[in-house]
Amino acid sequence: MDNEAAKFILQAYRPHGQDADDPKMAEAIEQSRRDPDLGRWLDEEQAFDKEVSAKIRSVPVPAGLRETIIAGATVIPTRSWWRQPSAWAVAAAIVVLSALMFLTPGANHEAFAAEYVAGLTELDHKDHEVKSLCQWLAENNGHCNLNIPATLRGMISVGCRVADWNGRKFSLICFRAPTGDLQPVVHLLVFDSNELPELPSVAAPRVTQRGVWAIASWTDGERSYIVARVGDEESVRSIL
Repeated sequence: MDNEAAKFILQAYRPHGQDADDPKMAEAIEQSRRDPDLGRWLDEEQAFDKEVSAKIRSVPVPAGLRETIIAGATVIPTRSWWRQPSAWAVAAAIVVLSALMFLTPGANHEAFAAEYVAGLTELDHKDHEVKSLCQWLAENNGHCNLNIPATLRGMISVGCRVADWNGRKFSLICFRAPTGDLQPVVHLLVFDSNELPELPSVAAPRVTQRGVWAIASWTDGERSYIVARVGDEESVRSIL
């Protein structure tokens, strides 16, 4: 079983042991224990699933919903569910709720950042000088004139790239953190501020944990910034 097949199976993994007897699931879990990259992916996937579950549980159940469903089934017992207008209304409400949940400020961009940097395998341009990377970005329709935190700016750069997230162009600059850190690379994603209007100001950056990734995000003038690194929340606060 390769990692792609394991990921496909593990997407259905429930964290409380319900799937322990399934041989394919057991094989995929064992592979995640042997492969650190797959293990990190599973940790992030489970953290995201928990957040989604918490969002769903937080939605209040309408008063009398159970009685209404039972009454409907009693009055029209033979009618197919897909012909029921109320069933379509419930289905539509679920779709709308899911969309709103994933558009909740602070959740969407963090999930994307963690998933993106976890799967990053190559850069468009490599150089140890931030100035050179900014010049390359400027010449390749990326973001320049950046206000990077002093601690981050003092690190040795690794490389950069220009990419896209659902039609939102962003620039990525990678830095090499001091030796001894859990993950030697710190990732900086830069957007135009109008692409992520929900982010807080530079004076009060948002710092959260998504699996093994600590994420910080803020807006400063015309730019919005997201920093991601492996570690706890303090590890990312220390470089802001």
